[in-house]
Amino acid sequence: MIKQIGTKIYYCTITGNVIKIIGDMQGYVKETTFDEDIEIYTELKERDKNTIGLLQFSYGEYPKLSKDSTGVMVNLETKELIFSYEELPTLPQEPTEIELMQDKISILEAENSALLESQKVQDRTIVENDMRMMDLEWALEDLITSINPTAKINLTEVFTMFGRSSTYFNQLKQMIEMENYDSKEDMERILNKYAAGSRPRITQEEYDQLFDLLYPPVYDIPTTIPEV
Repeated sequence: MIKQIGTKIYYCTITGNVIKIIGDMQGYVKETTFDEDIEIYTELKERDKNTIGLLQFSYGEYPKLSKDSTGVMVNLETKELIFSYEELPTLPQEPTEIELMQDKISILEAENSALLESQKVQDRTIVENDMRMMDLEWALEDLITSINPTAKINLTEVFTMFGRSSTYFNQLKQMIEMENYDSKEDMERILNKYAAGSRPRITQEEYDQLFDLLYPPVYDIPTTIPEV
């Protein structure tokens, strides 16, 4: 038989520590004797019967055993309940599959960004060194022709023997597409230099393509509807 007689709290009469709480949040508990509870519950059975105290109260006296409390003891003098409110540690949670995937994506994005920056530095270094080569070629060409105007020498082939890149167009195109330049005016200066000289690095057609890529043409869109 179930009766609404309250909740039982068994505690240690030496320390006041709670041993067992019998009853639920609604105050319902099966009416049993002290001796029956000793025999039923392991927590009580394992202790000396003479060291166990009992408090019994009606539902509402301690609603829900003081909500949000982290512990309860019995005051041995007043036989009242003492609730504690300690901050419980937050247990670490295992990352979800989505979080793990997001972490992997973040790592890949960071690696890709680092590679792009490295590529930009490499491209600039190649172009800067090649432009120095141009200055050297033109200076040598002027020197040779000033000594012997009839002399003919292909300095481009000479410098190519030292491993200079011959993919000028693709190199410049990549820099423009990645916006790897200080300003459009500076990039235009580089294009002009690559297209200059007696043996330019890029053709006029390639220059035009790169120029249009740097300065995309703007087309006028008719604002009036033609009559039918």
